[in-house]
Amino acid sequence: MACYVIQFTSAARPGEDEVFNRWYDEVHVADVLAIPGFLSCQRYRVVDPAASRPRYVASYEVESDDPQATLRQLFDSGSKMVISPSLDTEQVTITILEPRLGKQKKA
Repeated sequence: MACYVIQFTSAARPGEDEVFNRWYDEVHVADVLAIPGFLSCQRYRVVDPAASRPRYVASYEVESDDPQATLRQLFDSGSKMVISPSLDTEQVTITILEPRLGKQKKA
């Protein structure tokens, strides 16, 4: 099986960052990692002061021969997931990344 990264960018509704991050960290990551093929998650906050929304990035490492099918599994199980009203659904984007090289390290 190949490894991919599925990257989600998202934003909290205005004034809801604390609630959004608590839900994402304590509930949503575990829900996603319960889907077969999703191996790990790393979350980031955009720190560029000139950047507008979305402010958060979640990168999930995925092992799959068909990352589109793995993503569909996530969406198919969505009715079982708790989605916080603090998530601004208009700001969500999804990108599937395929590695070009193995991990490179400083010599």
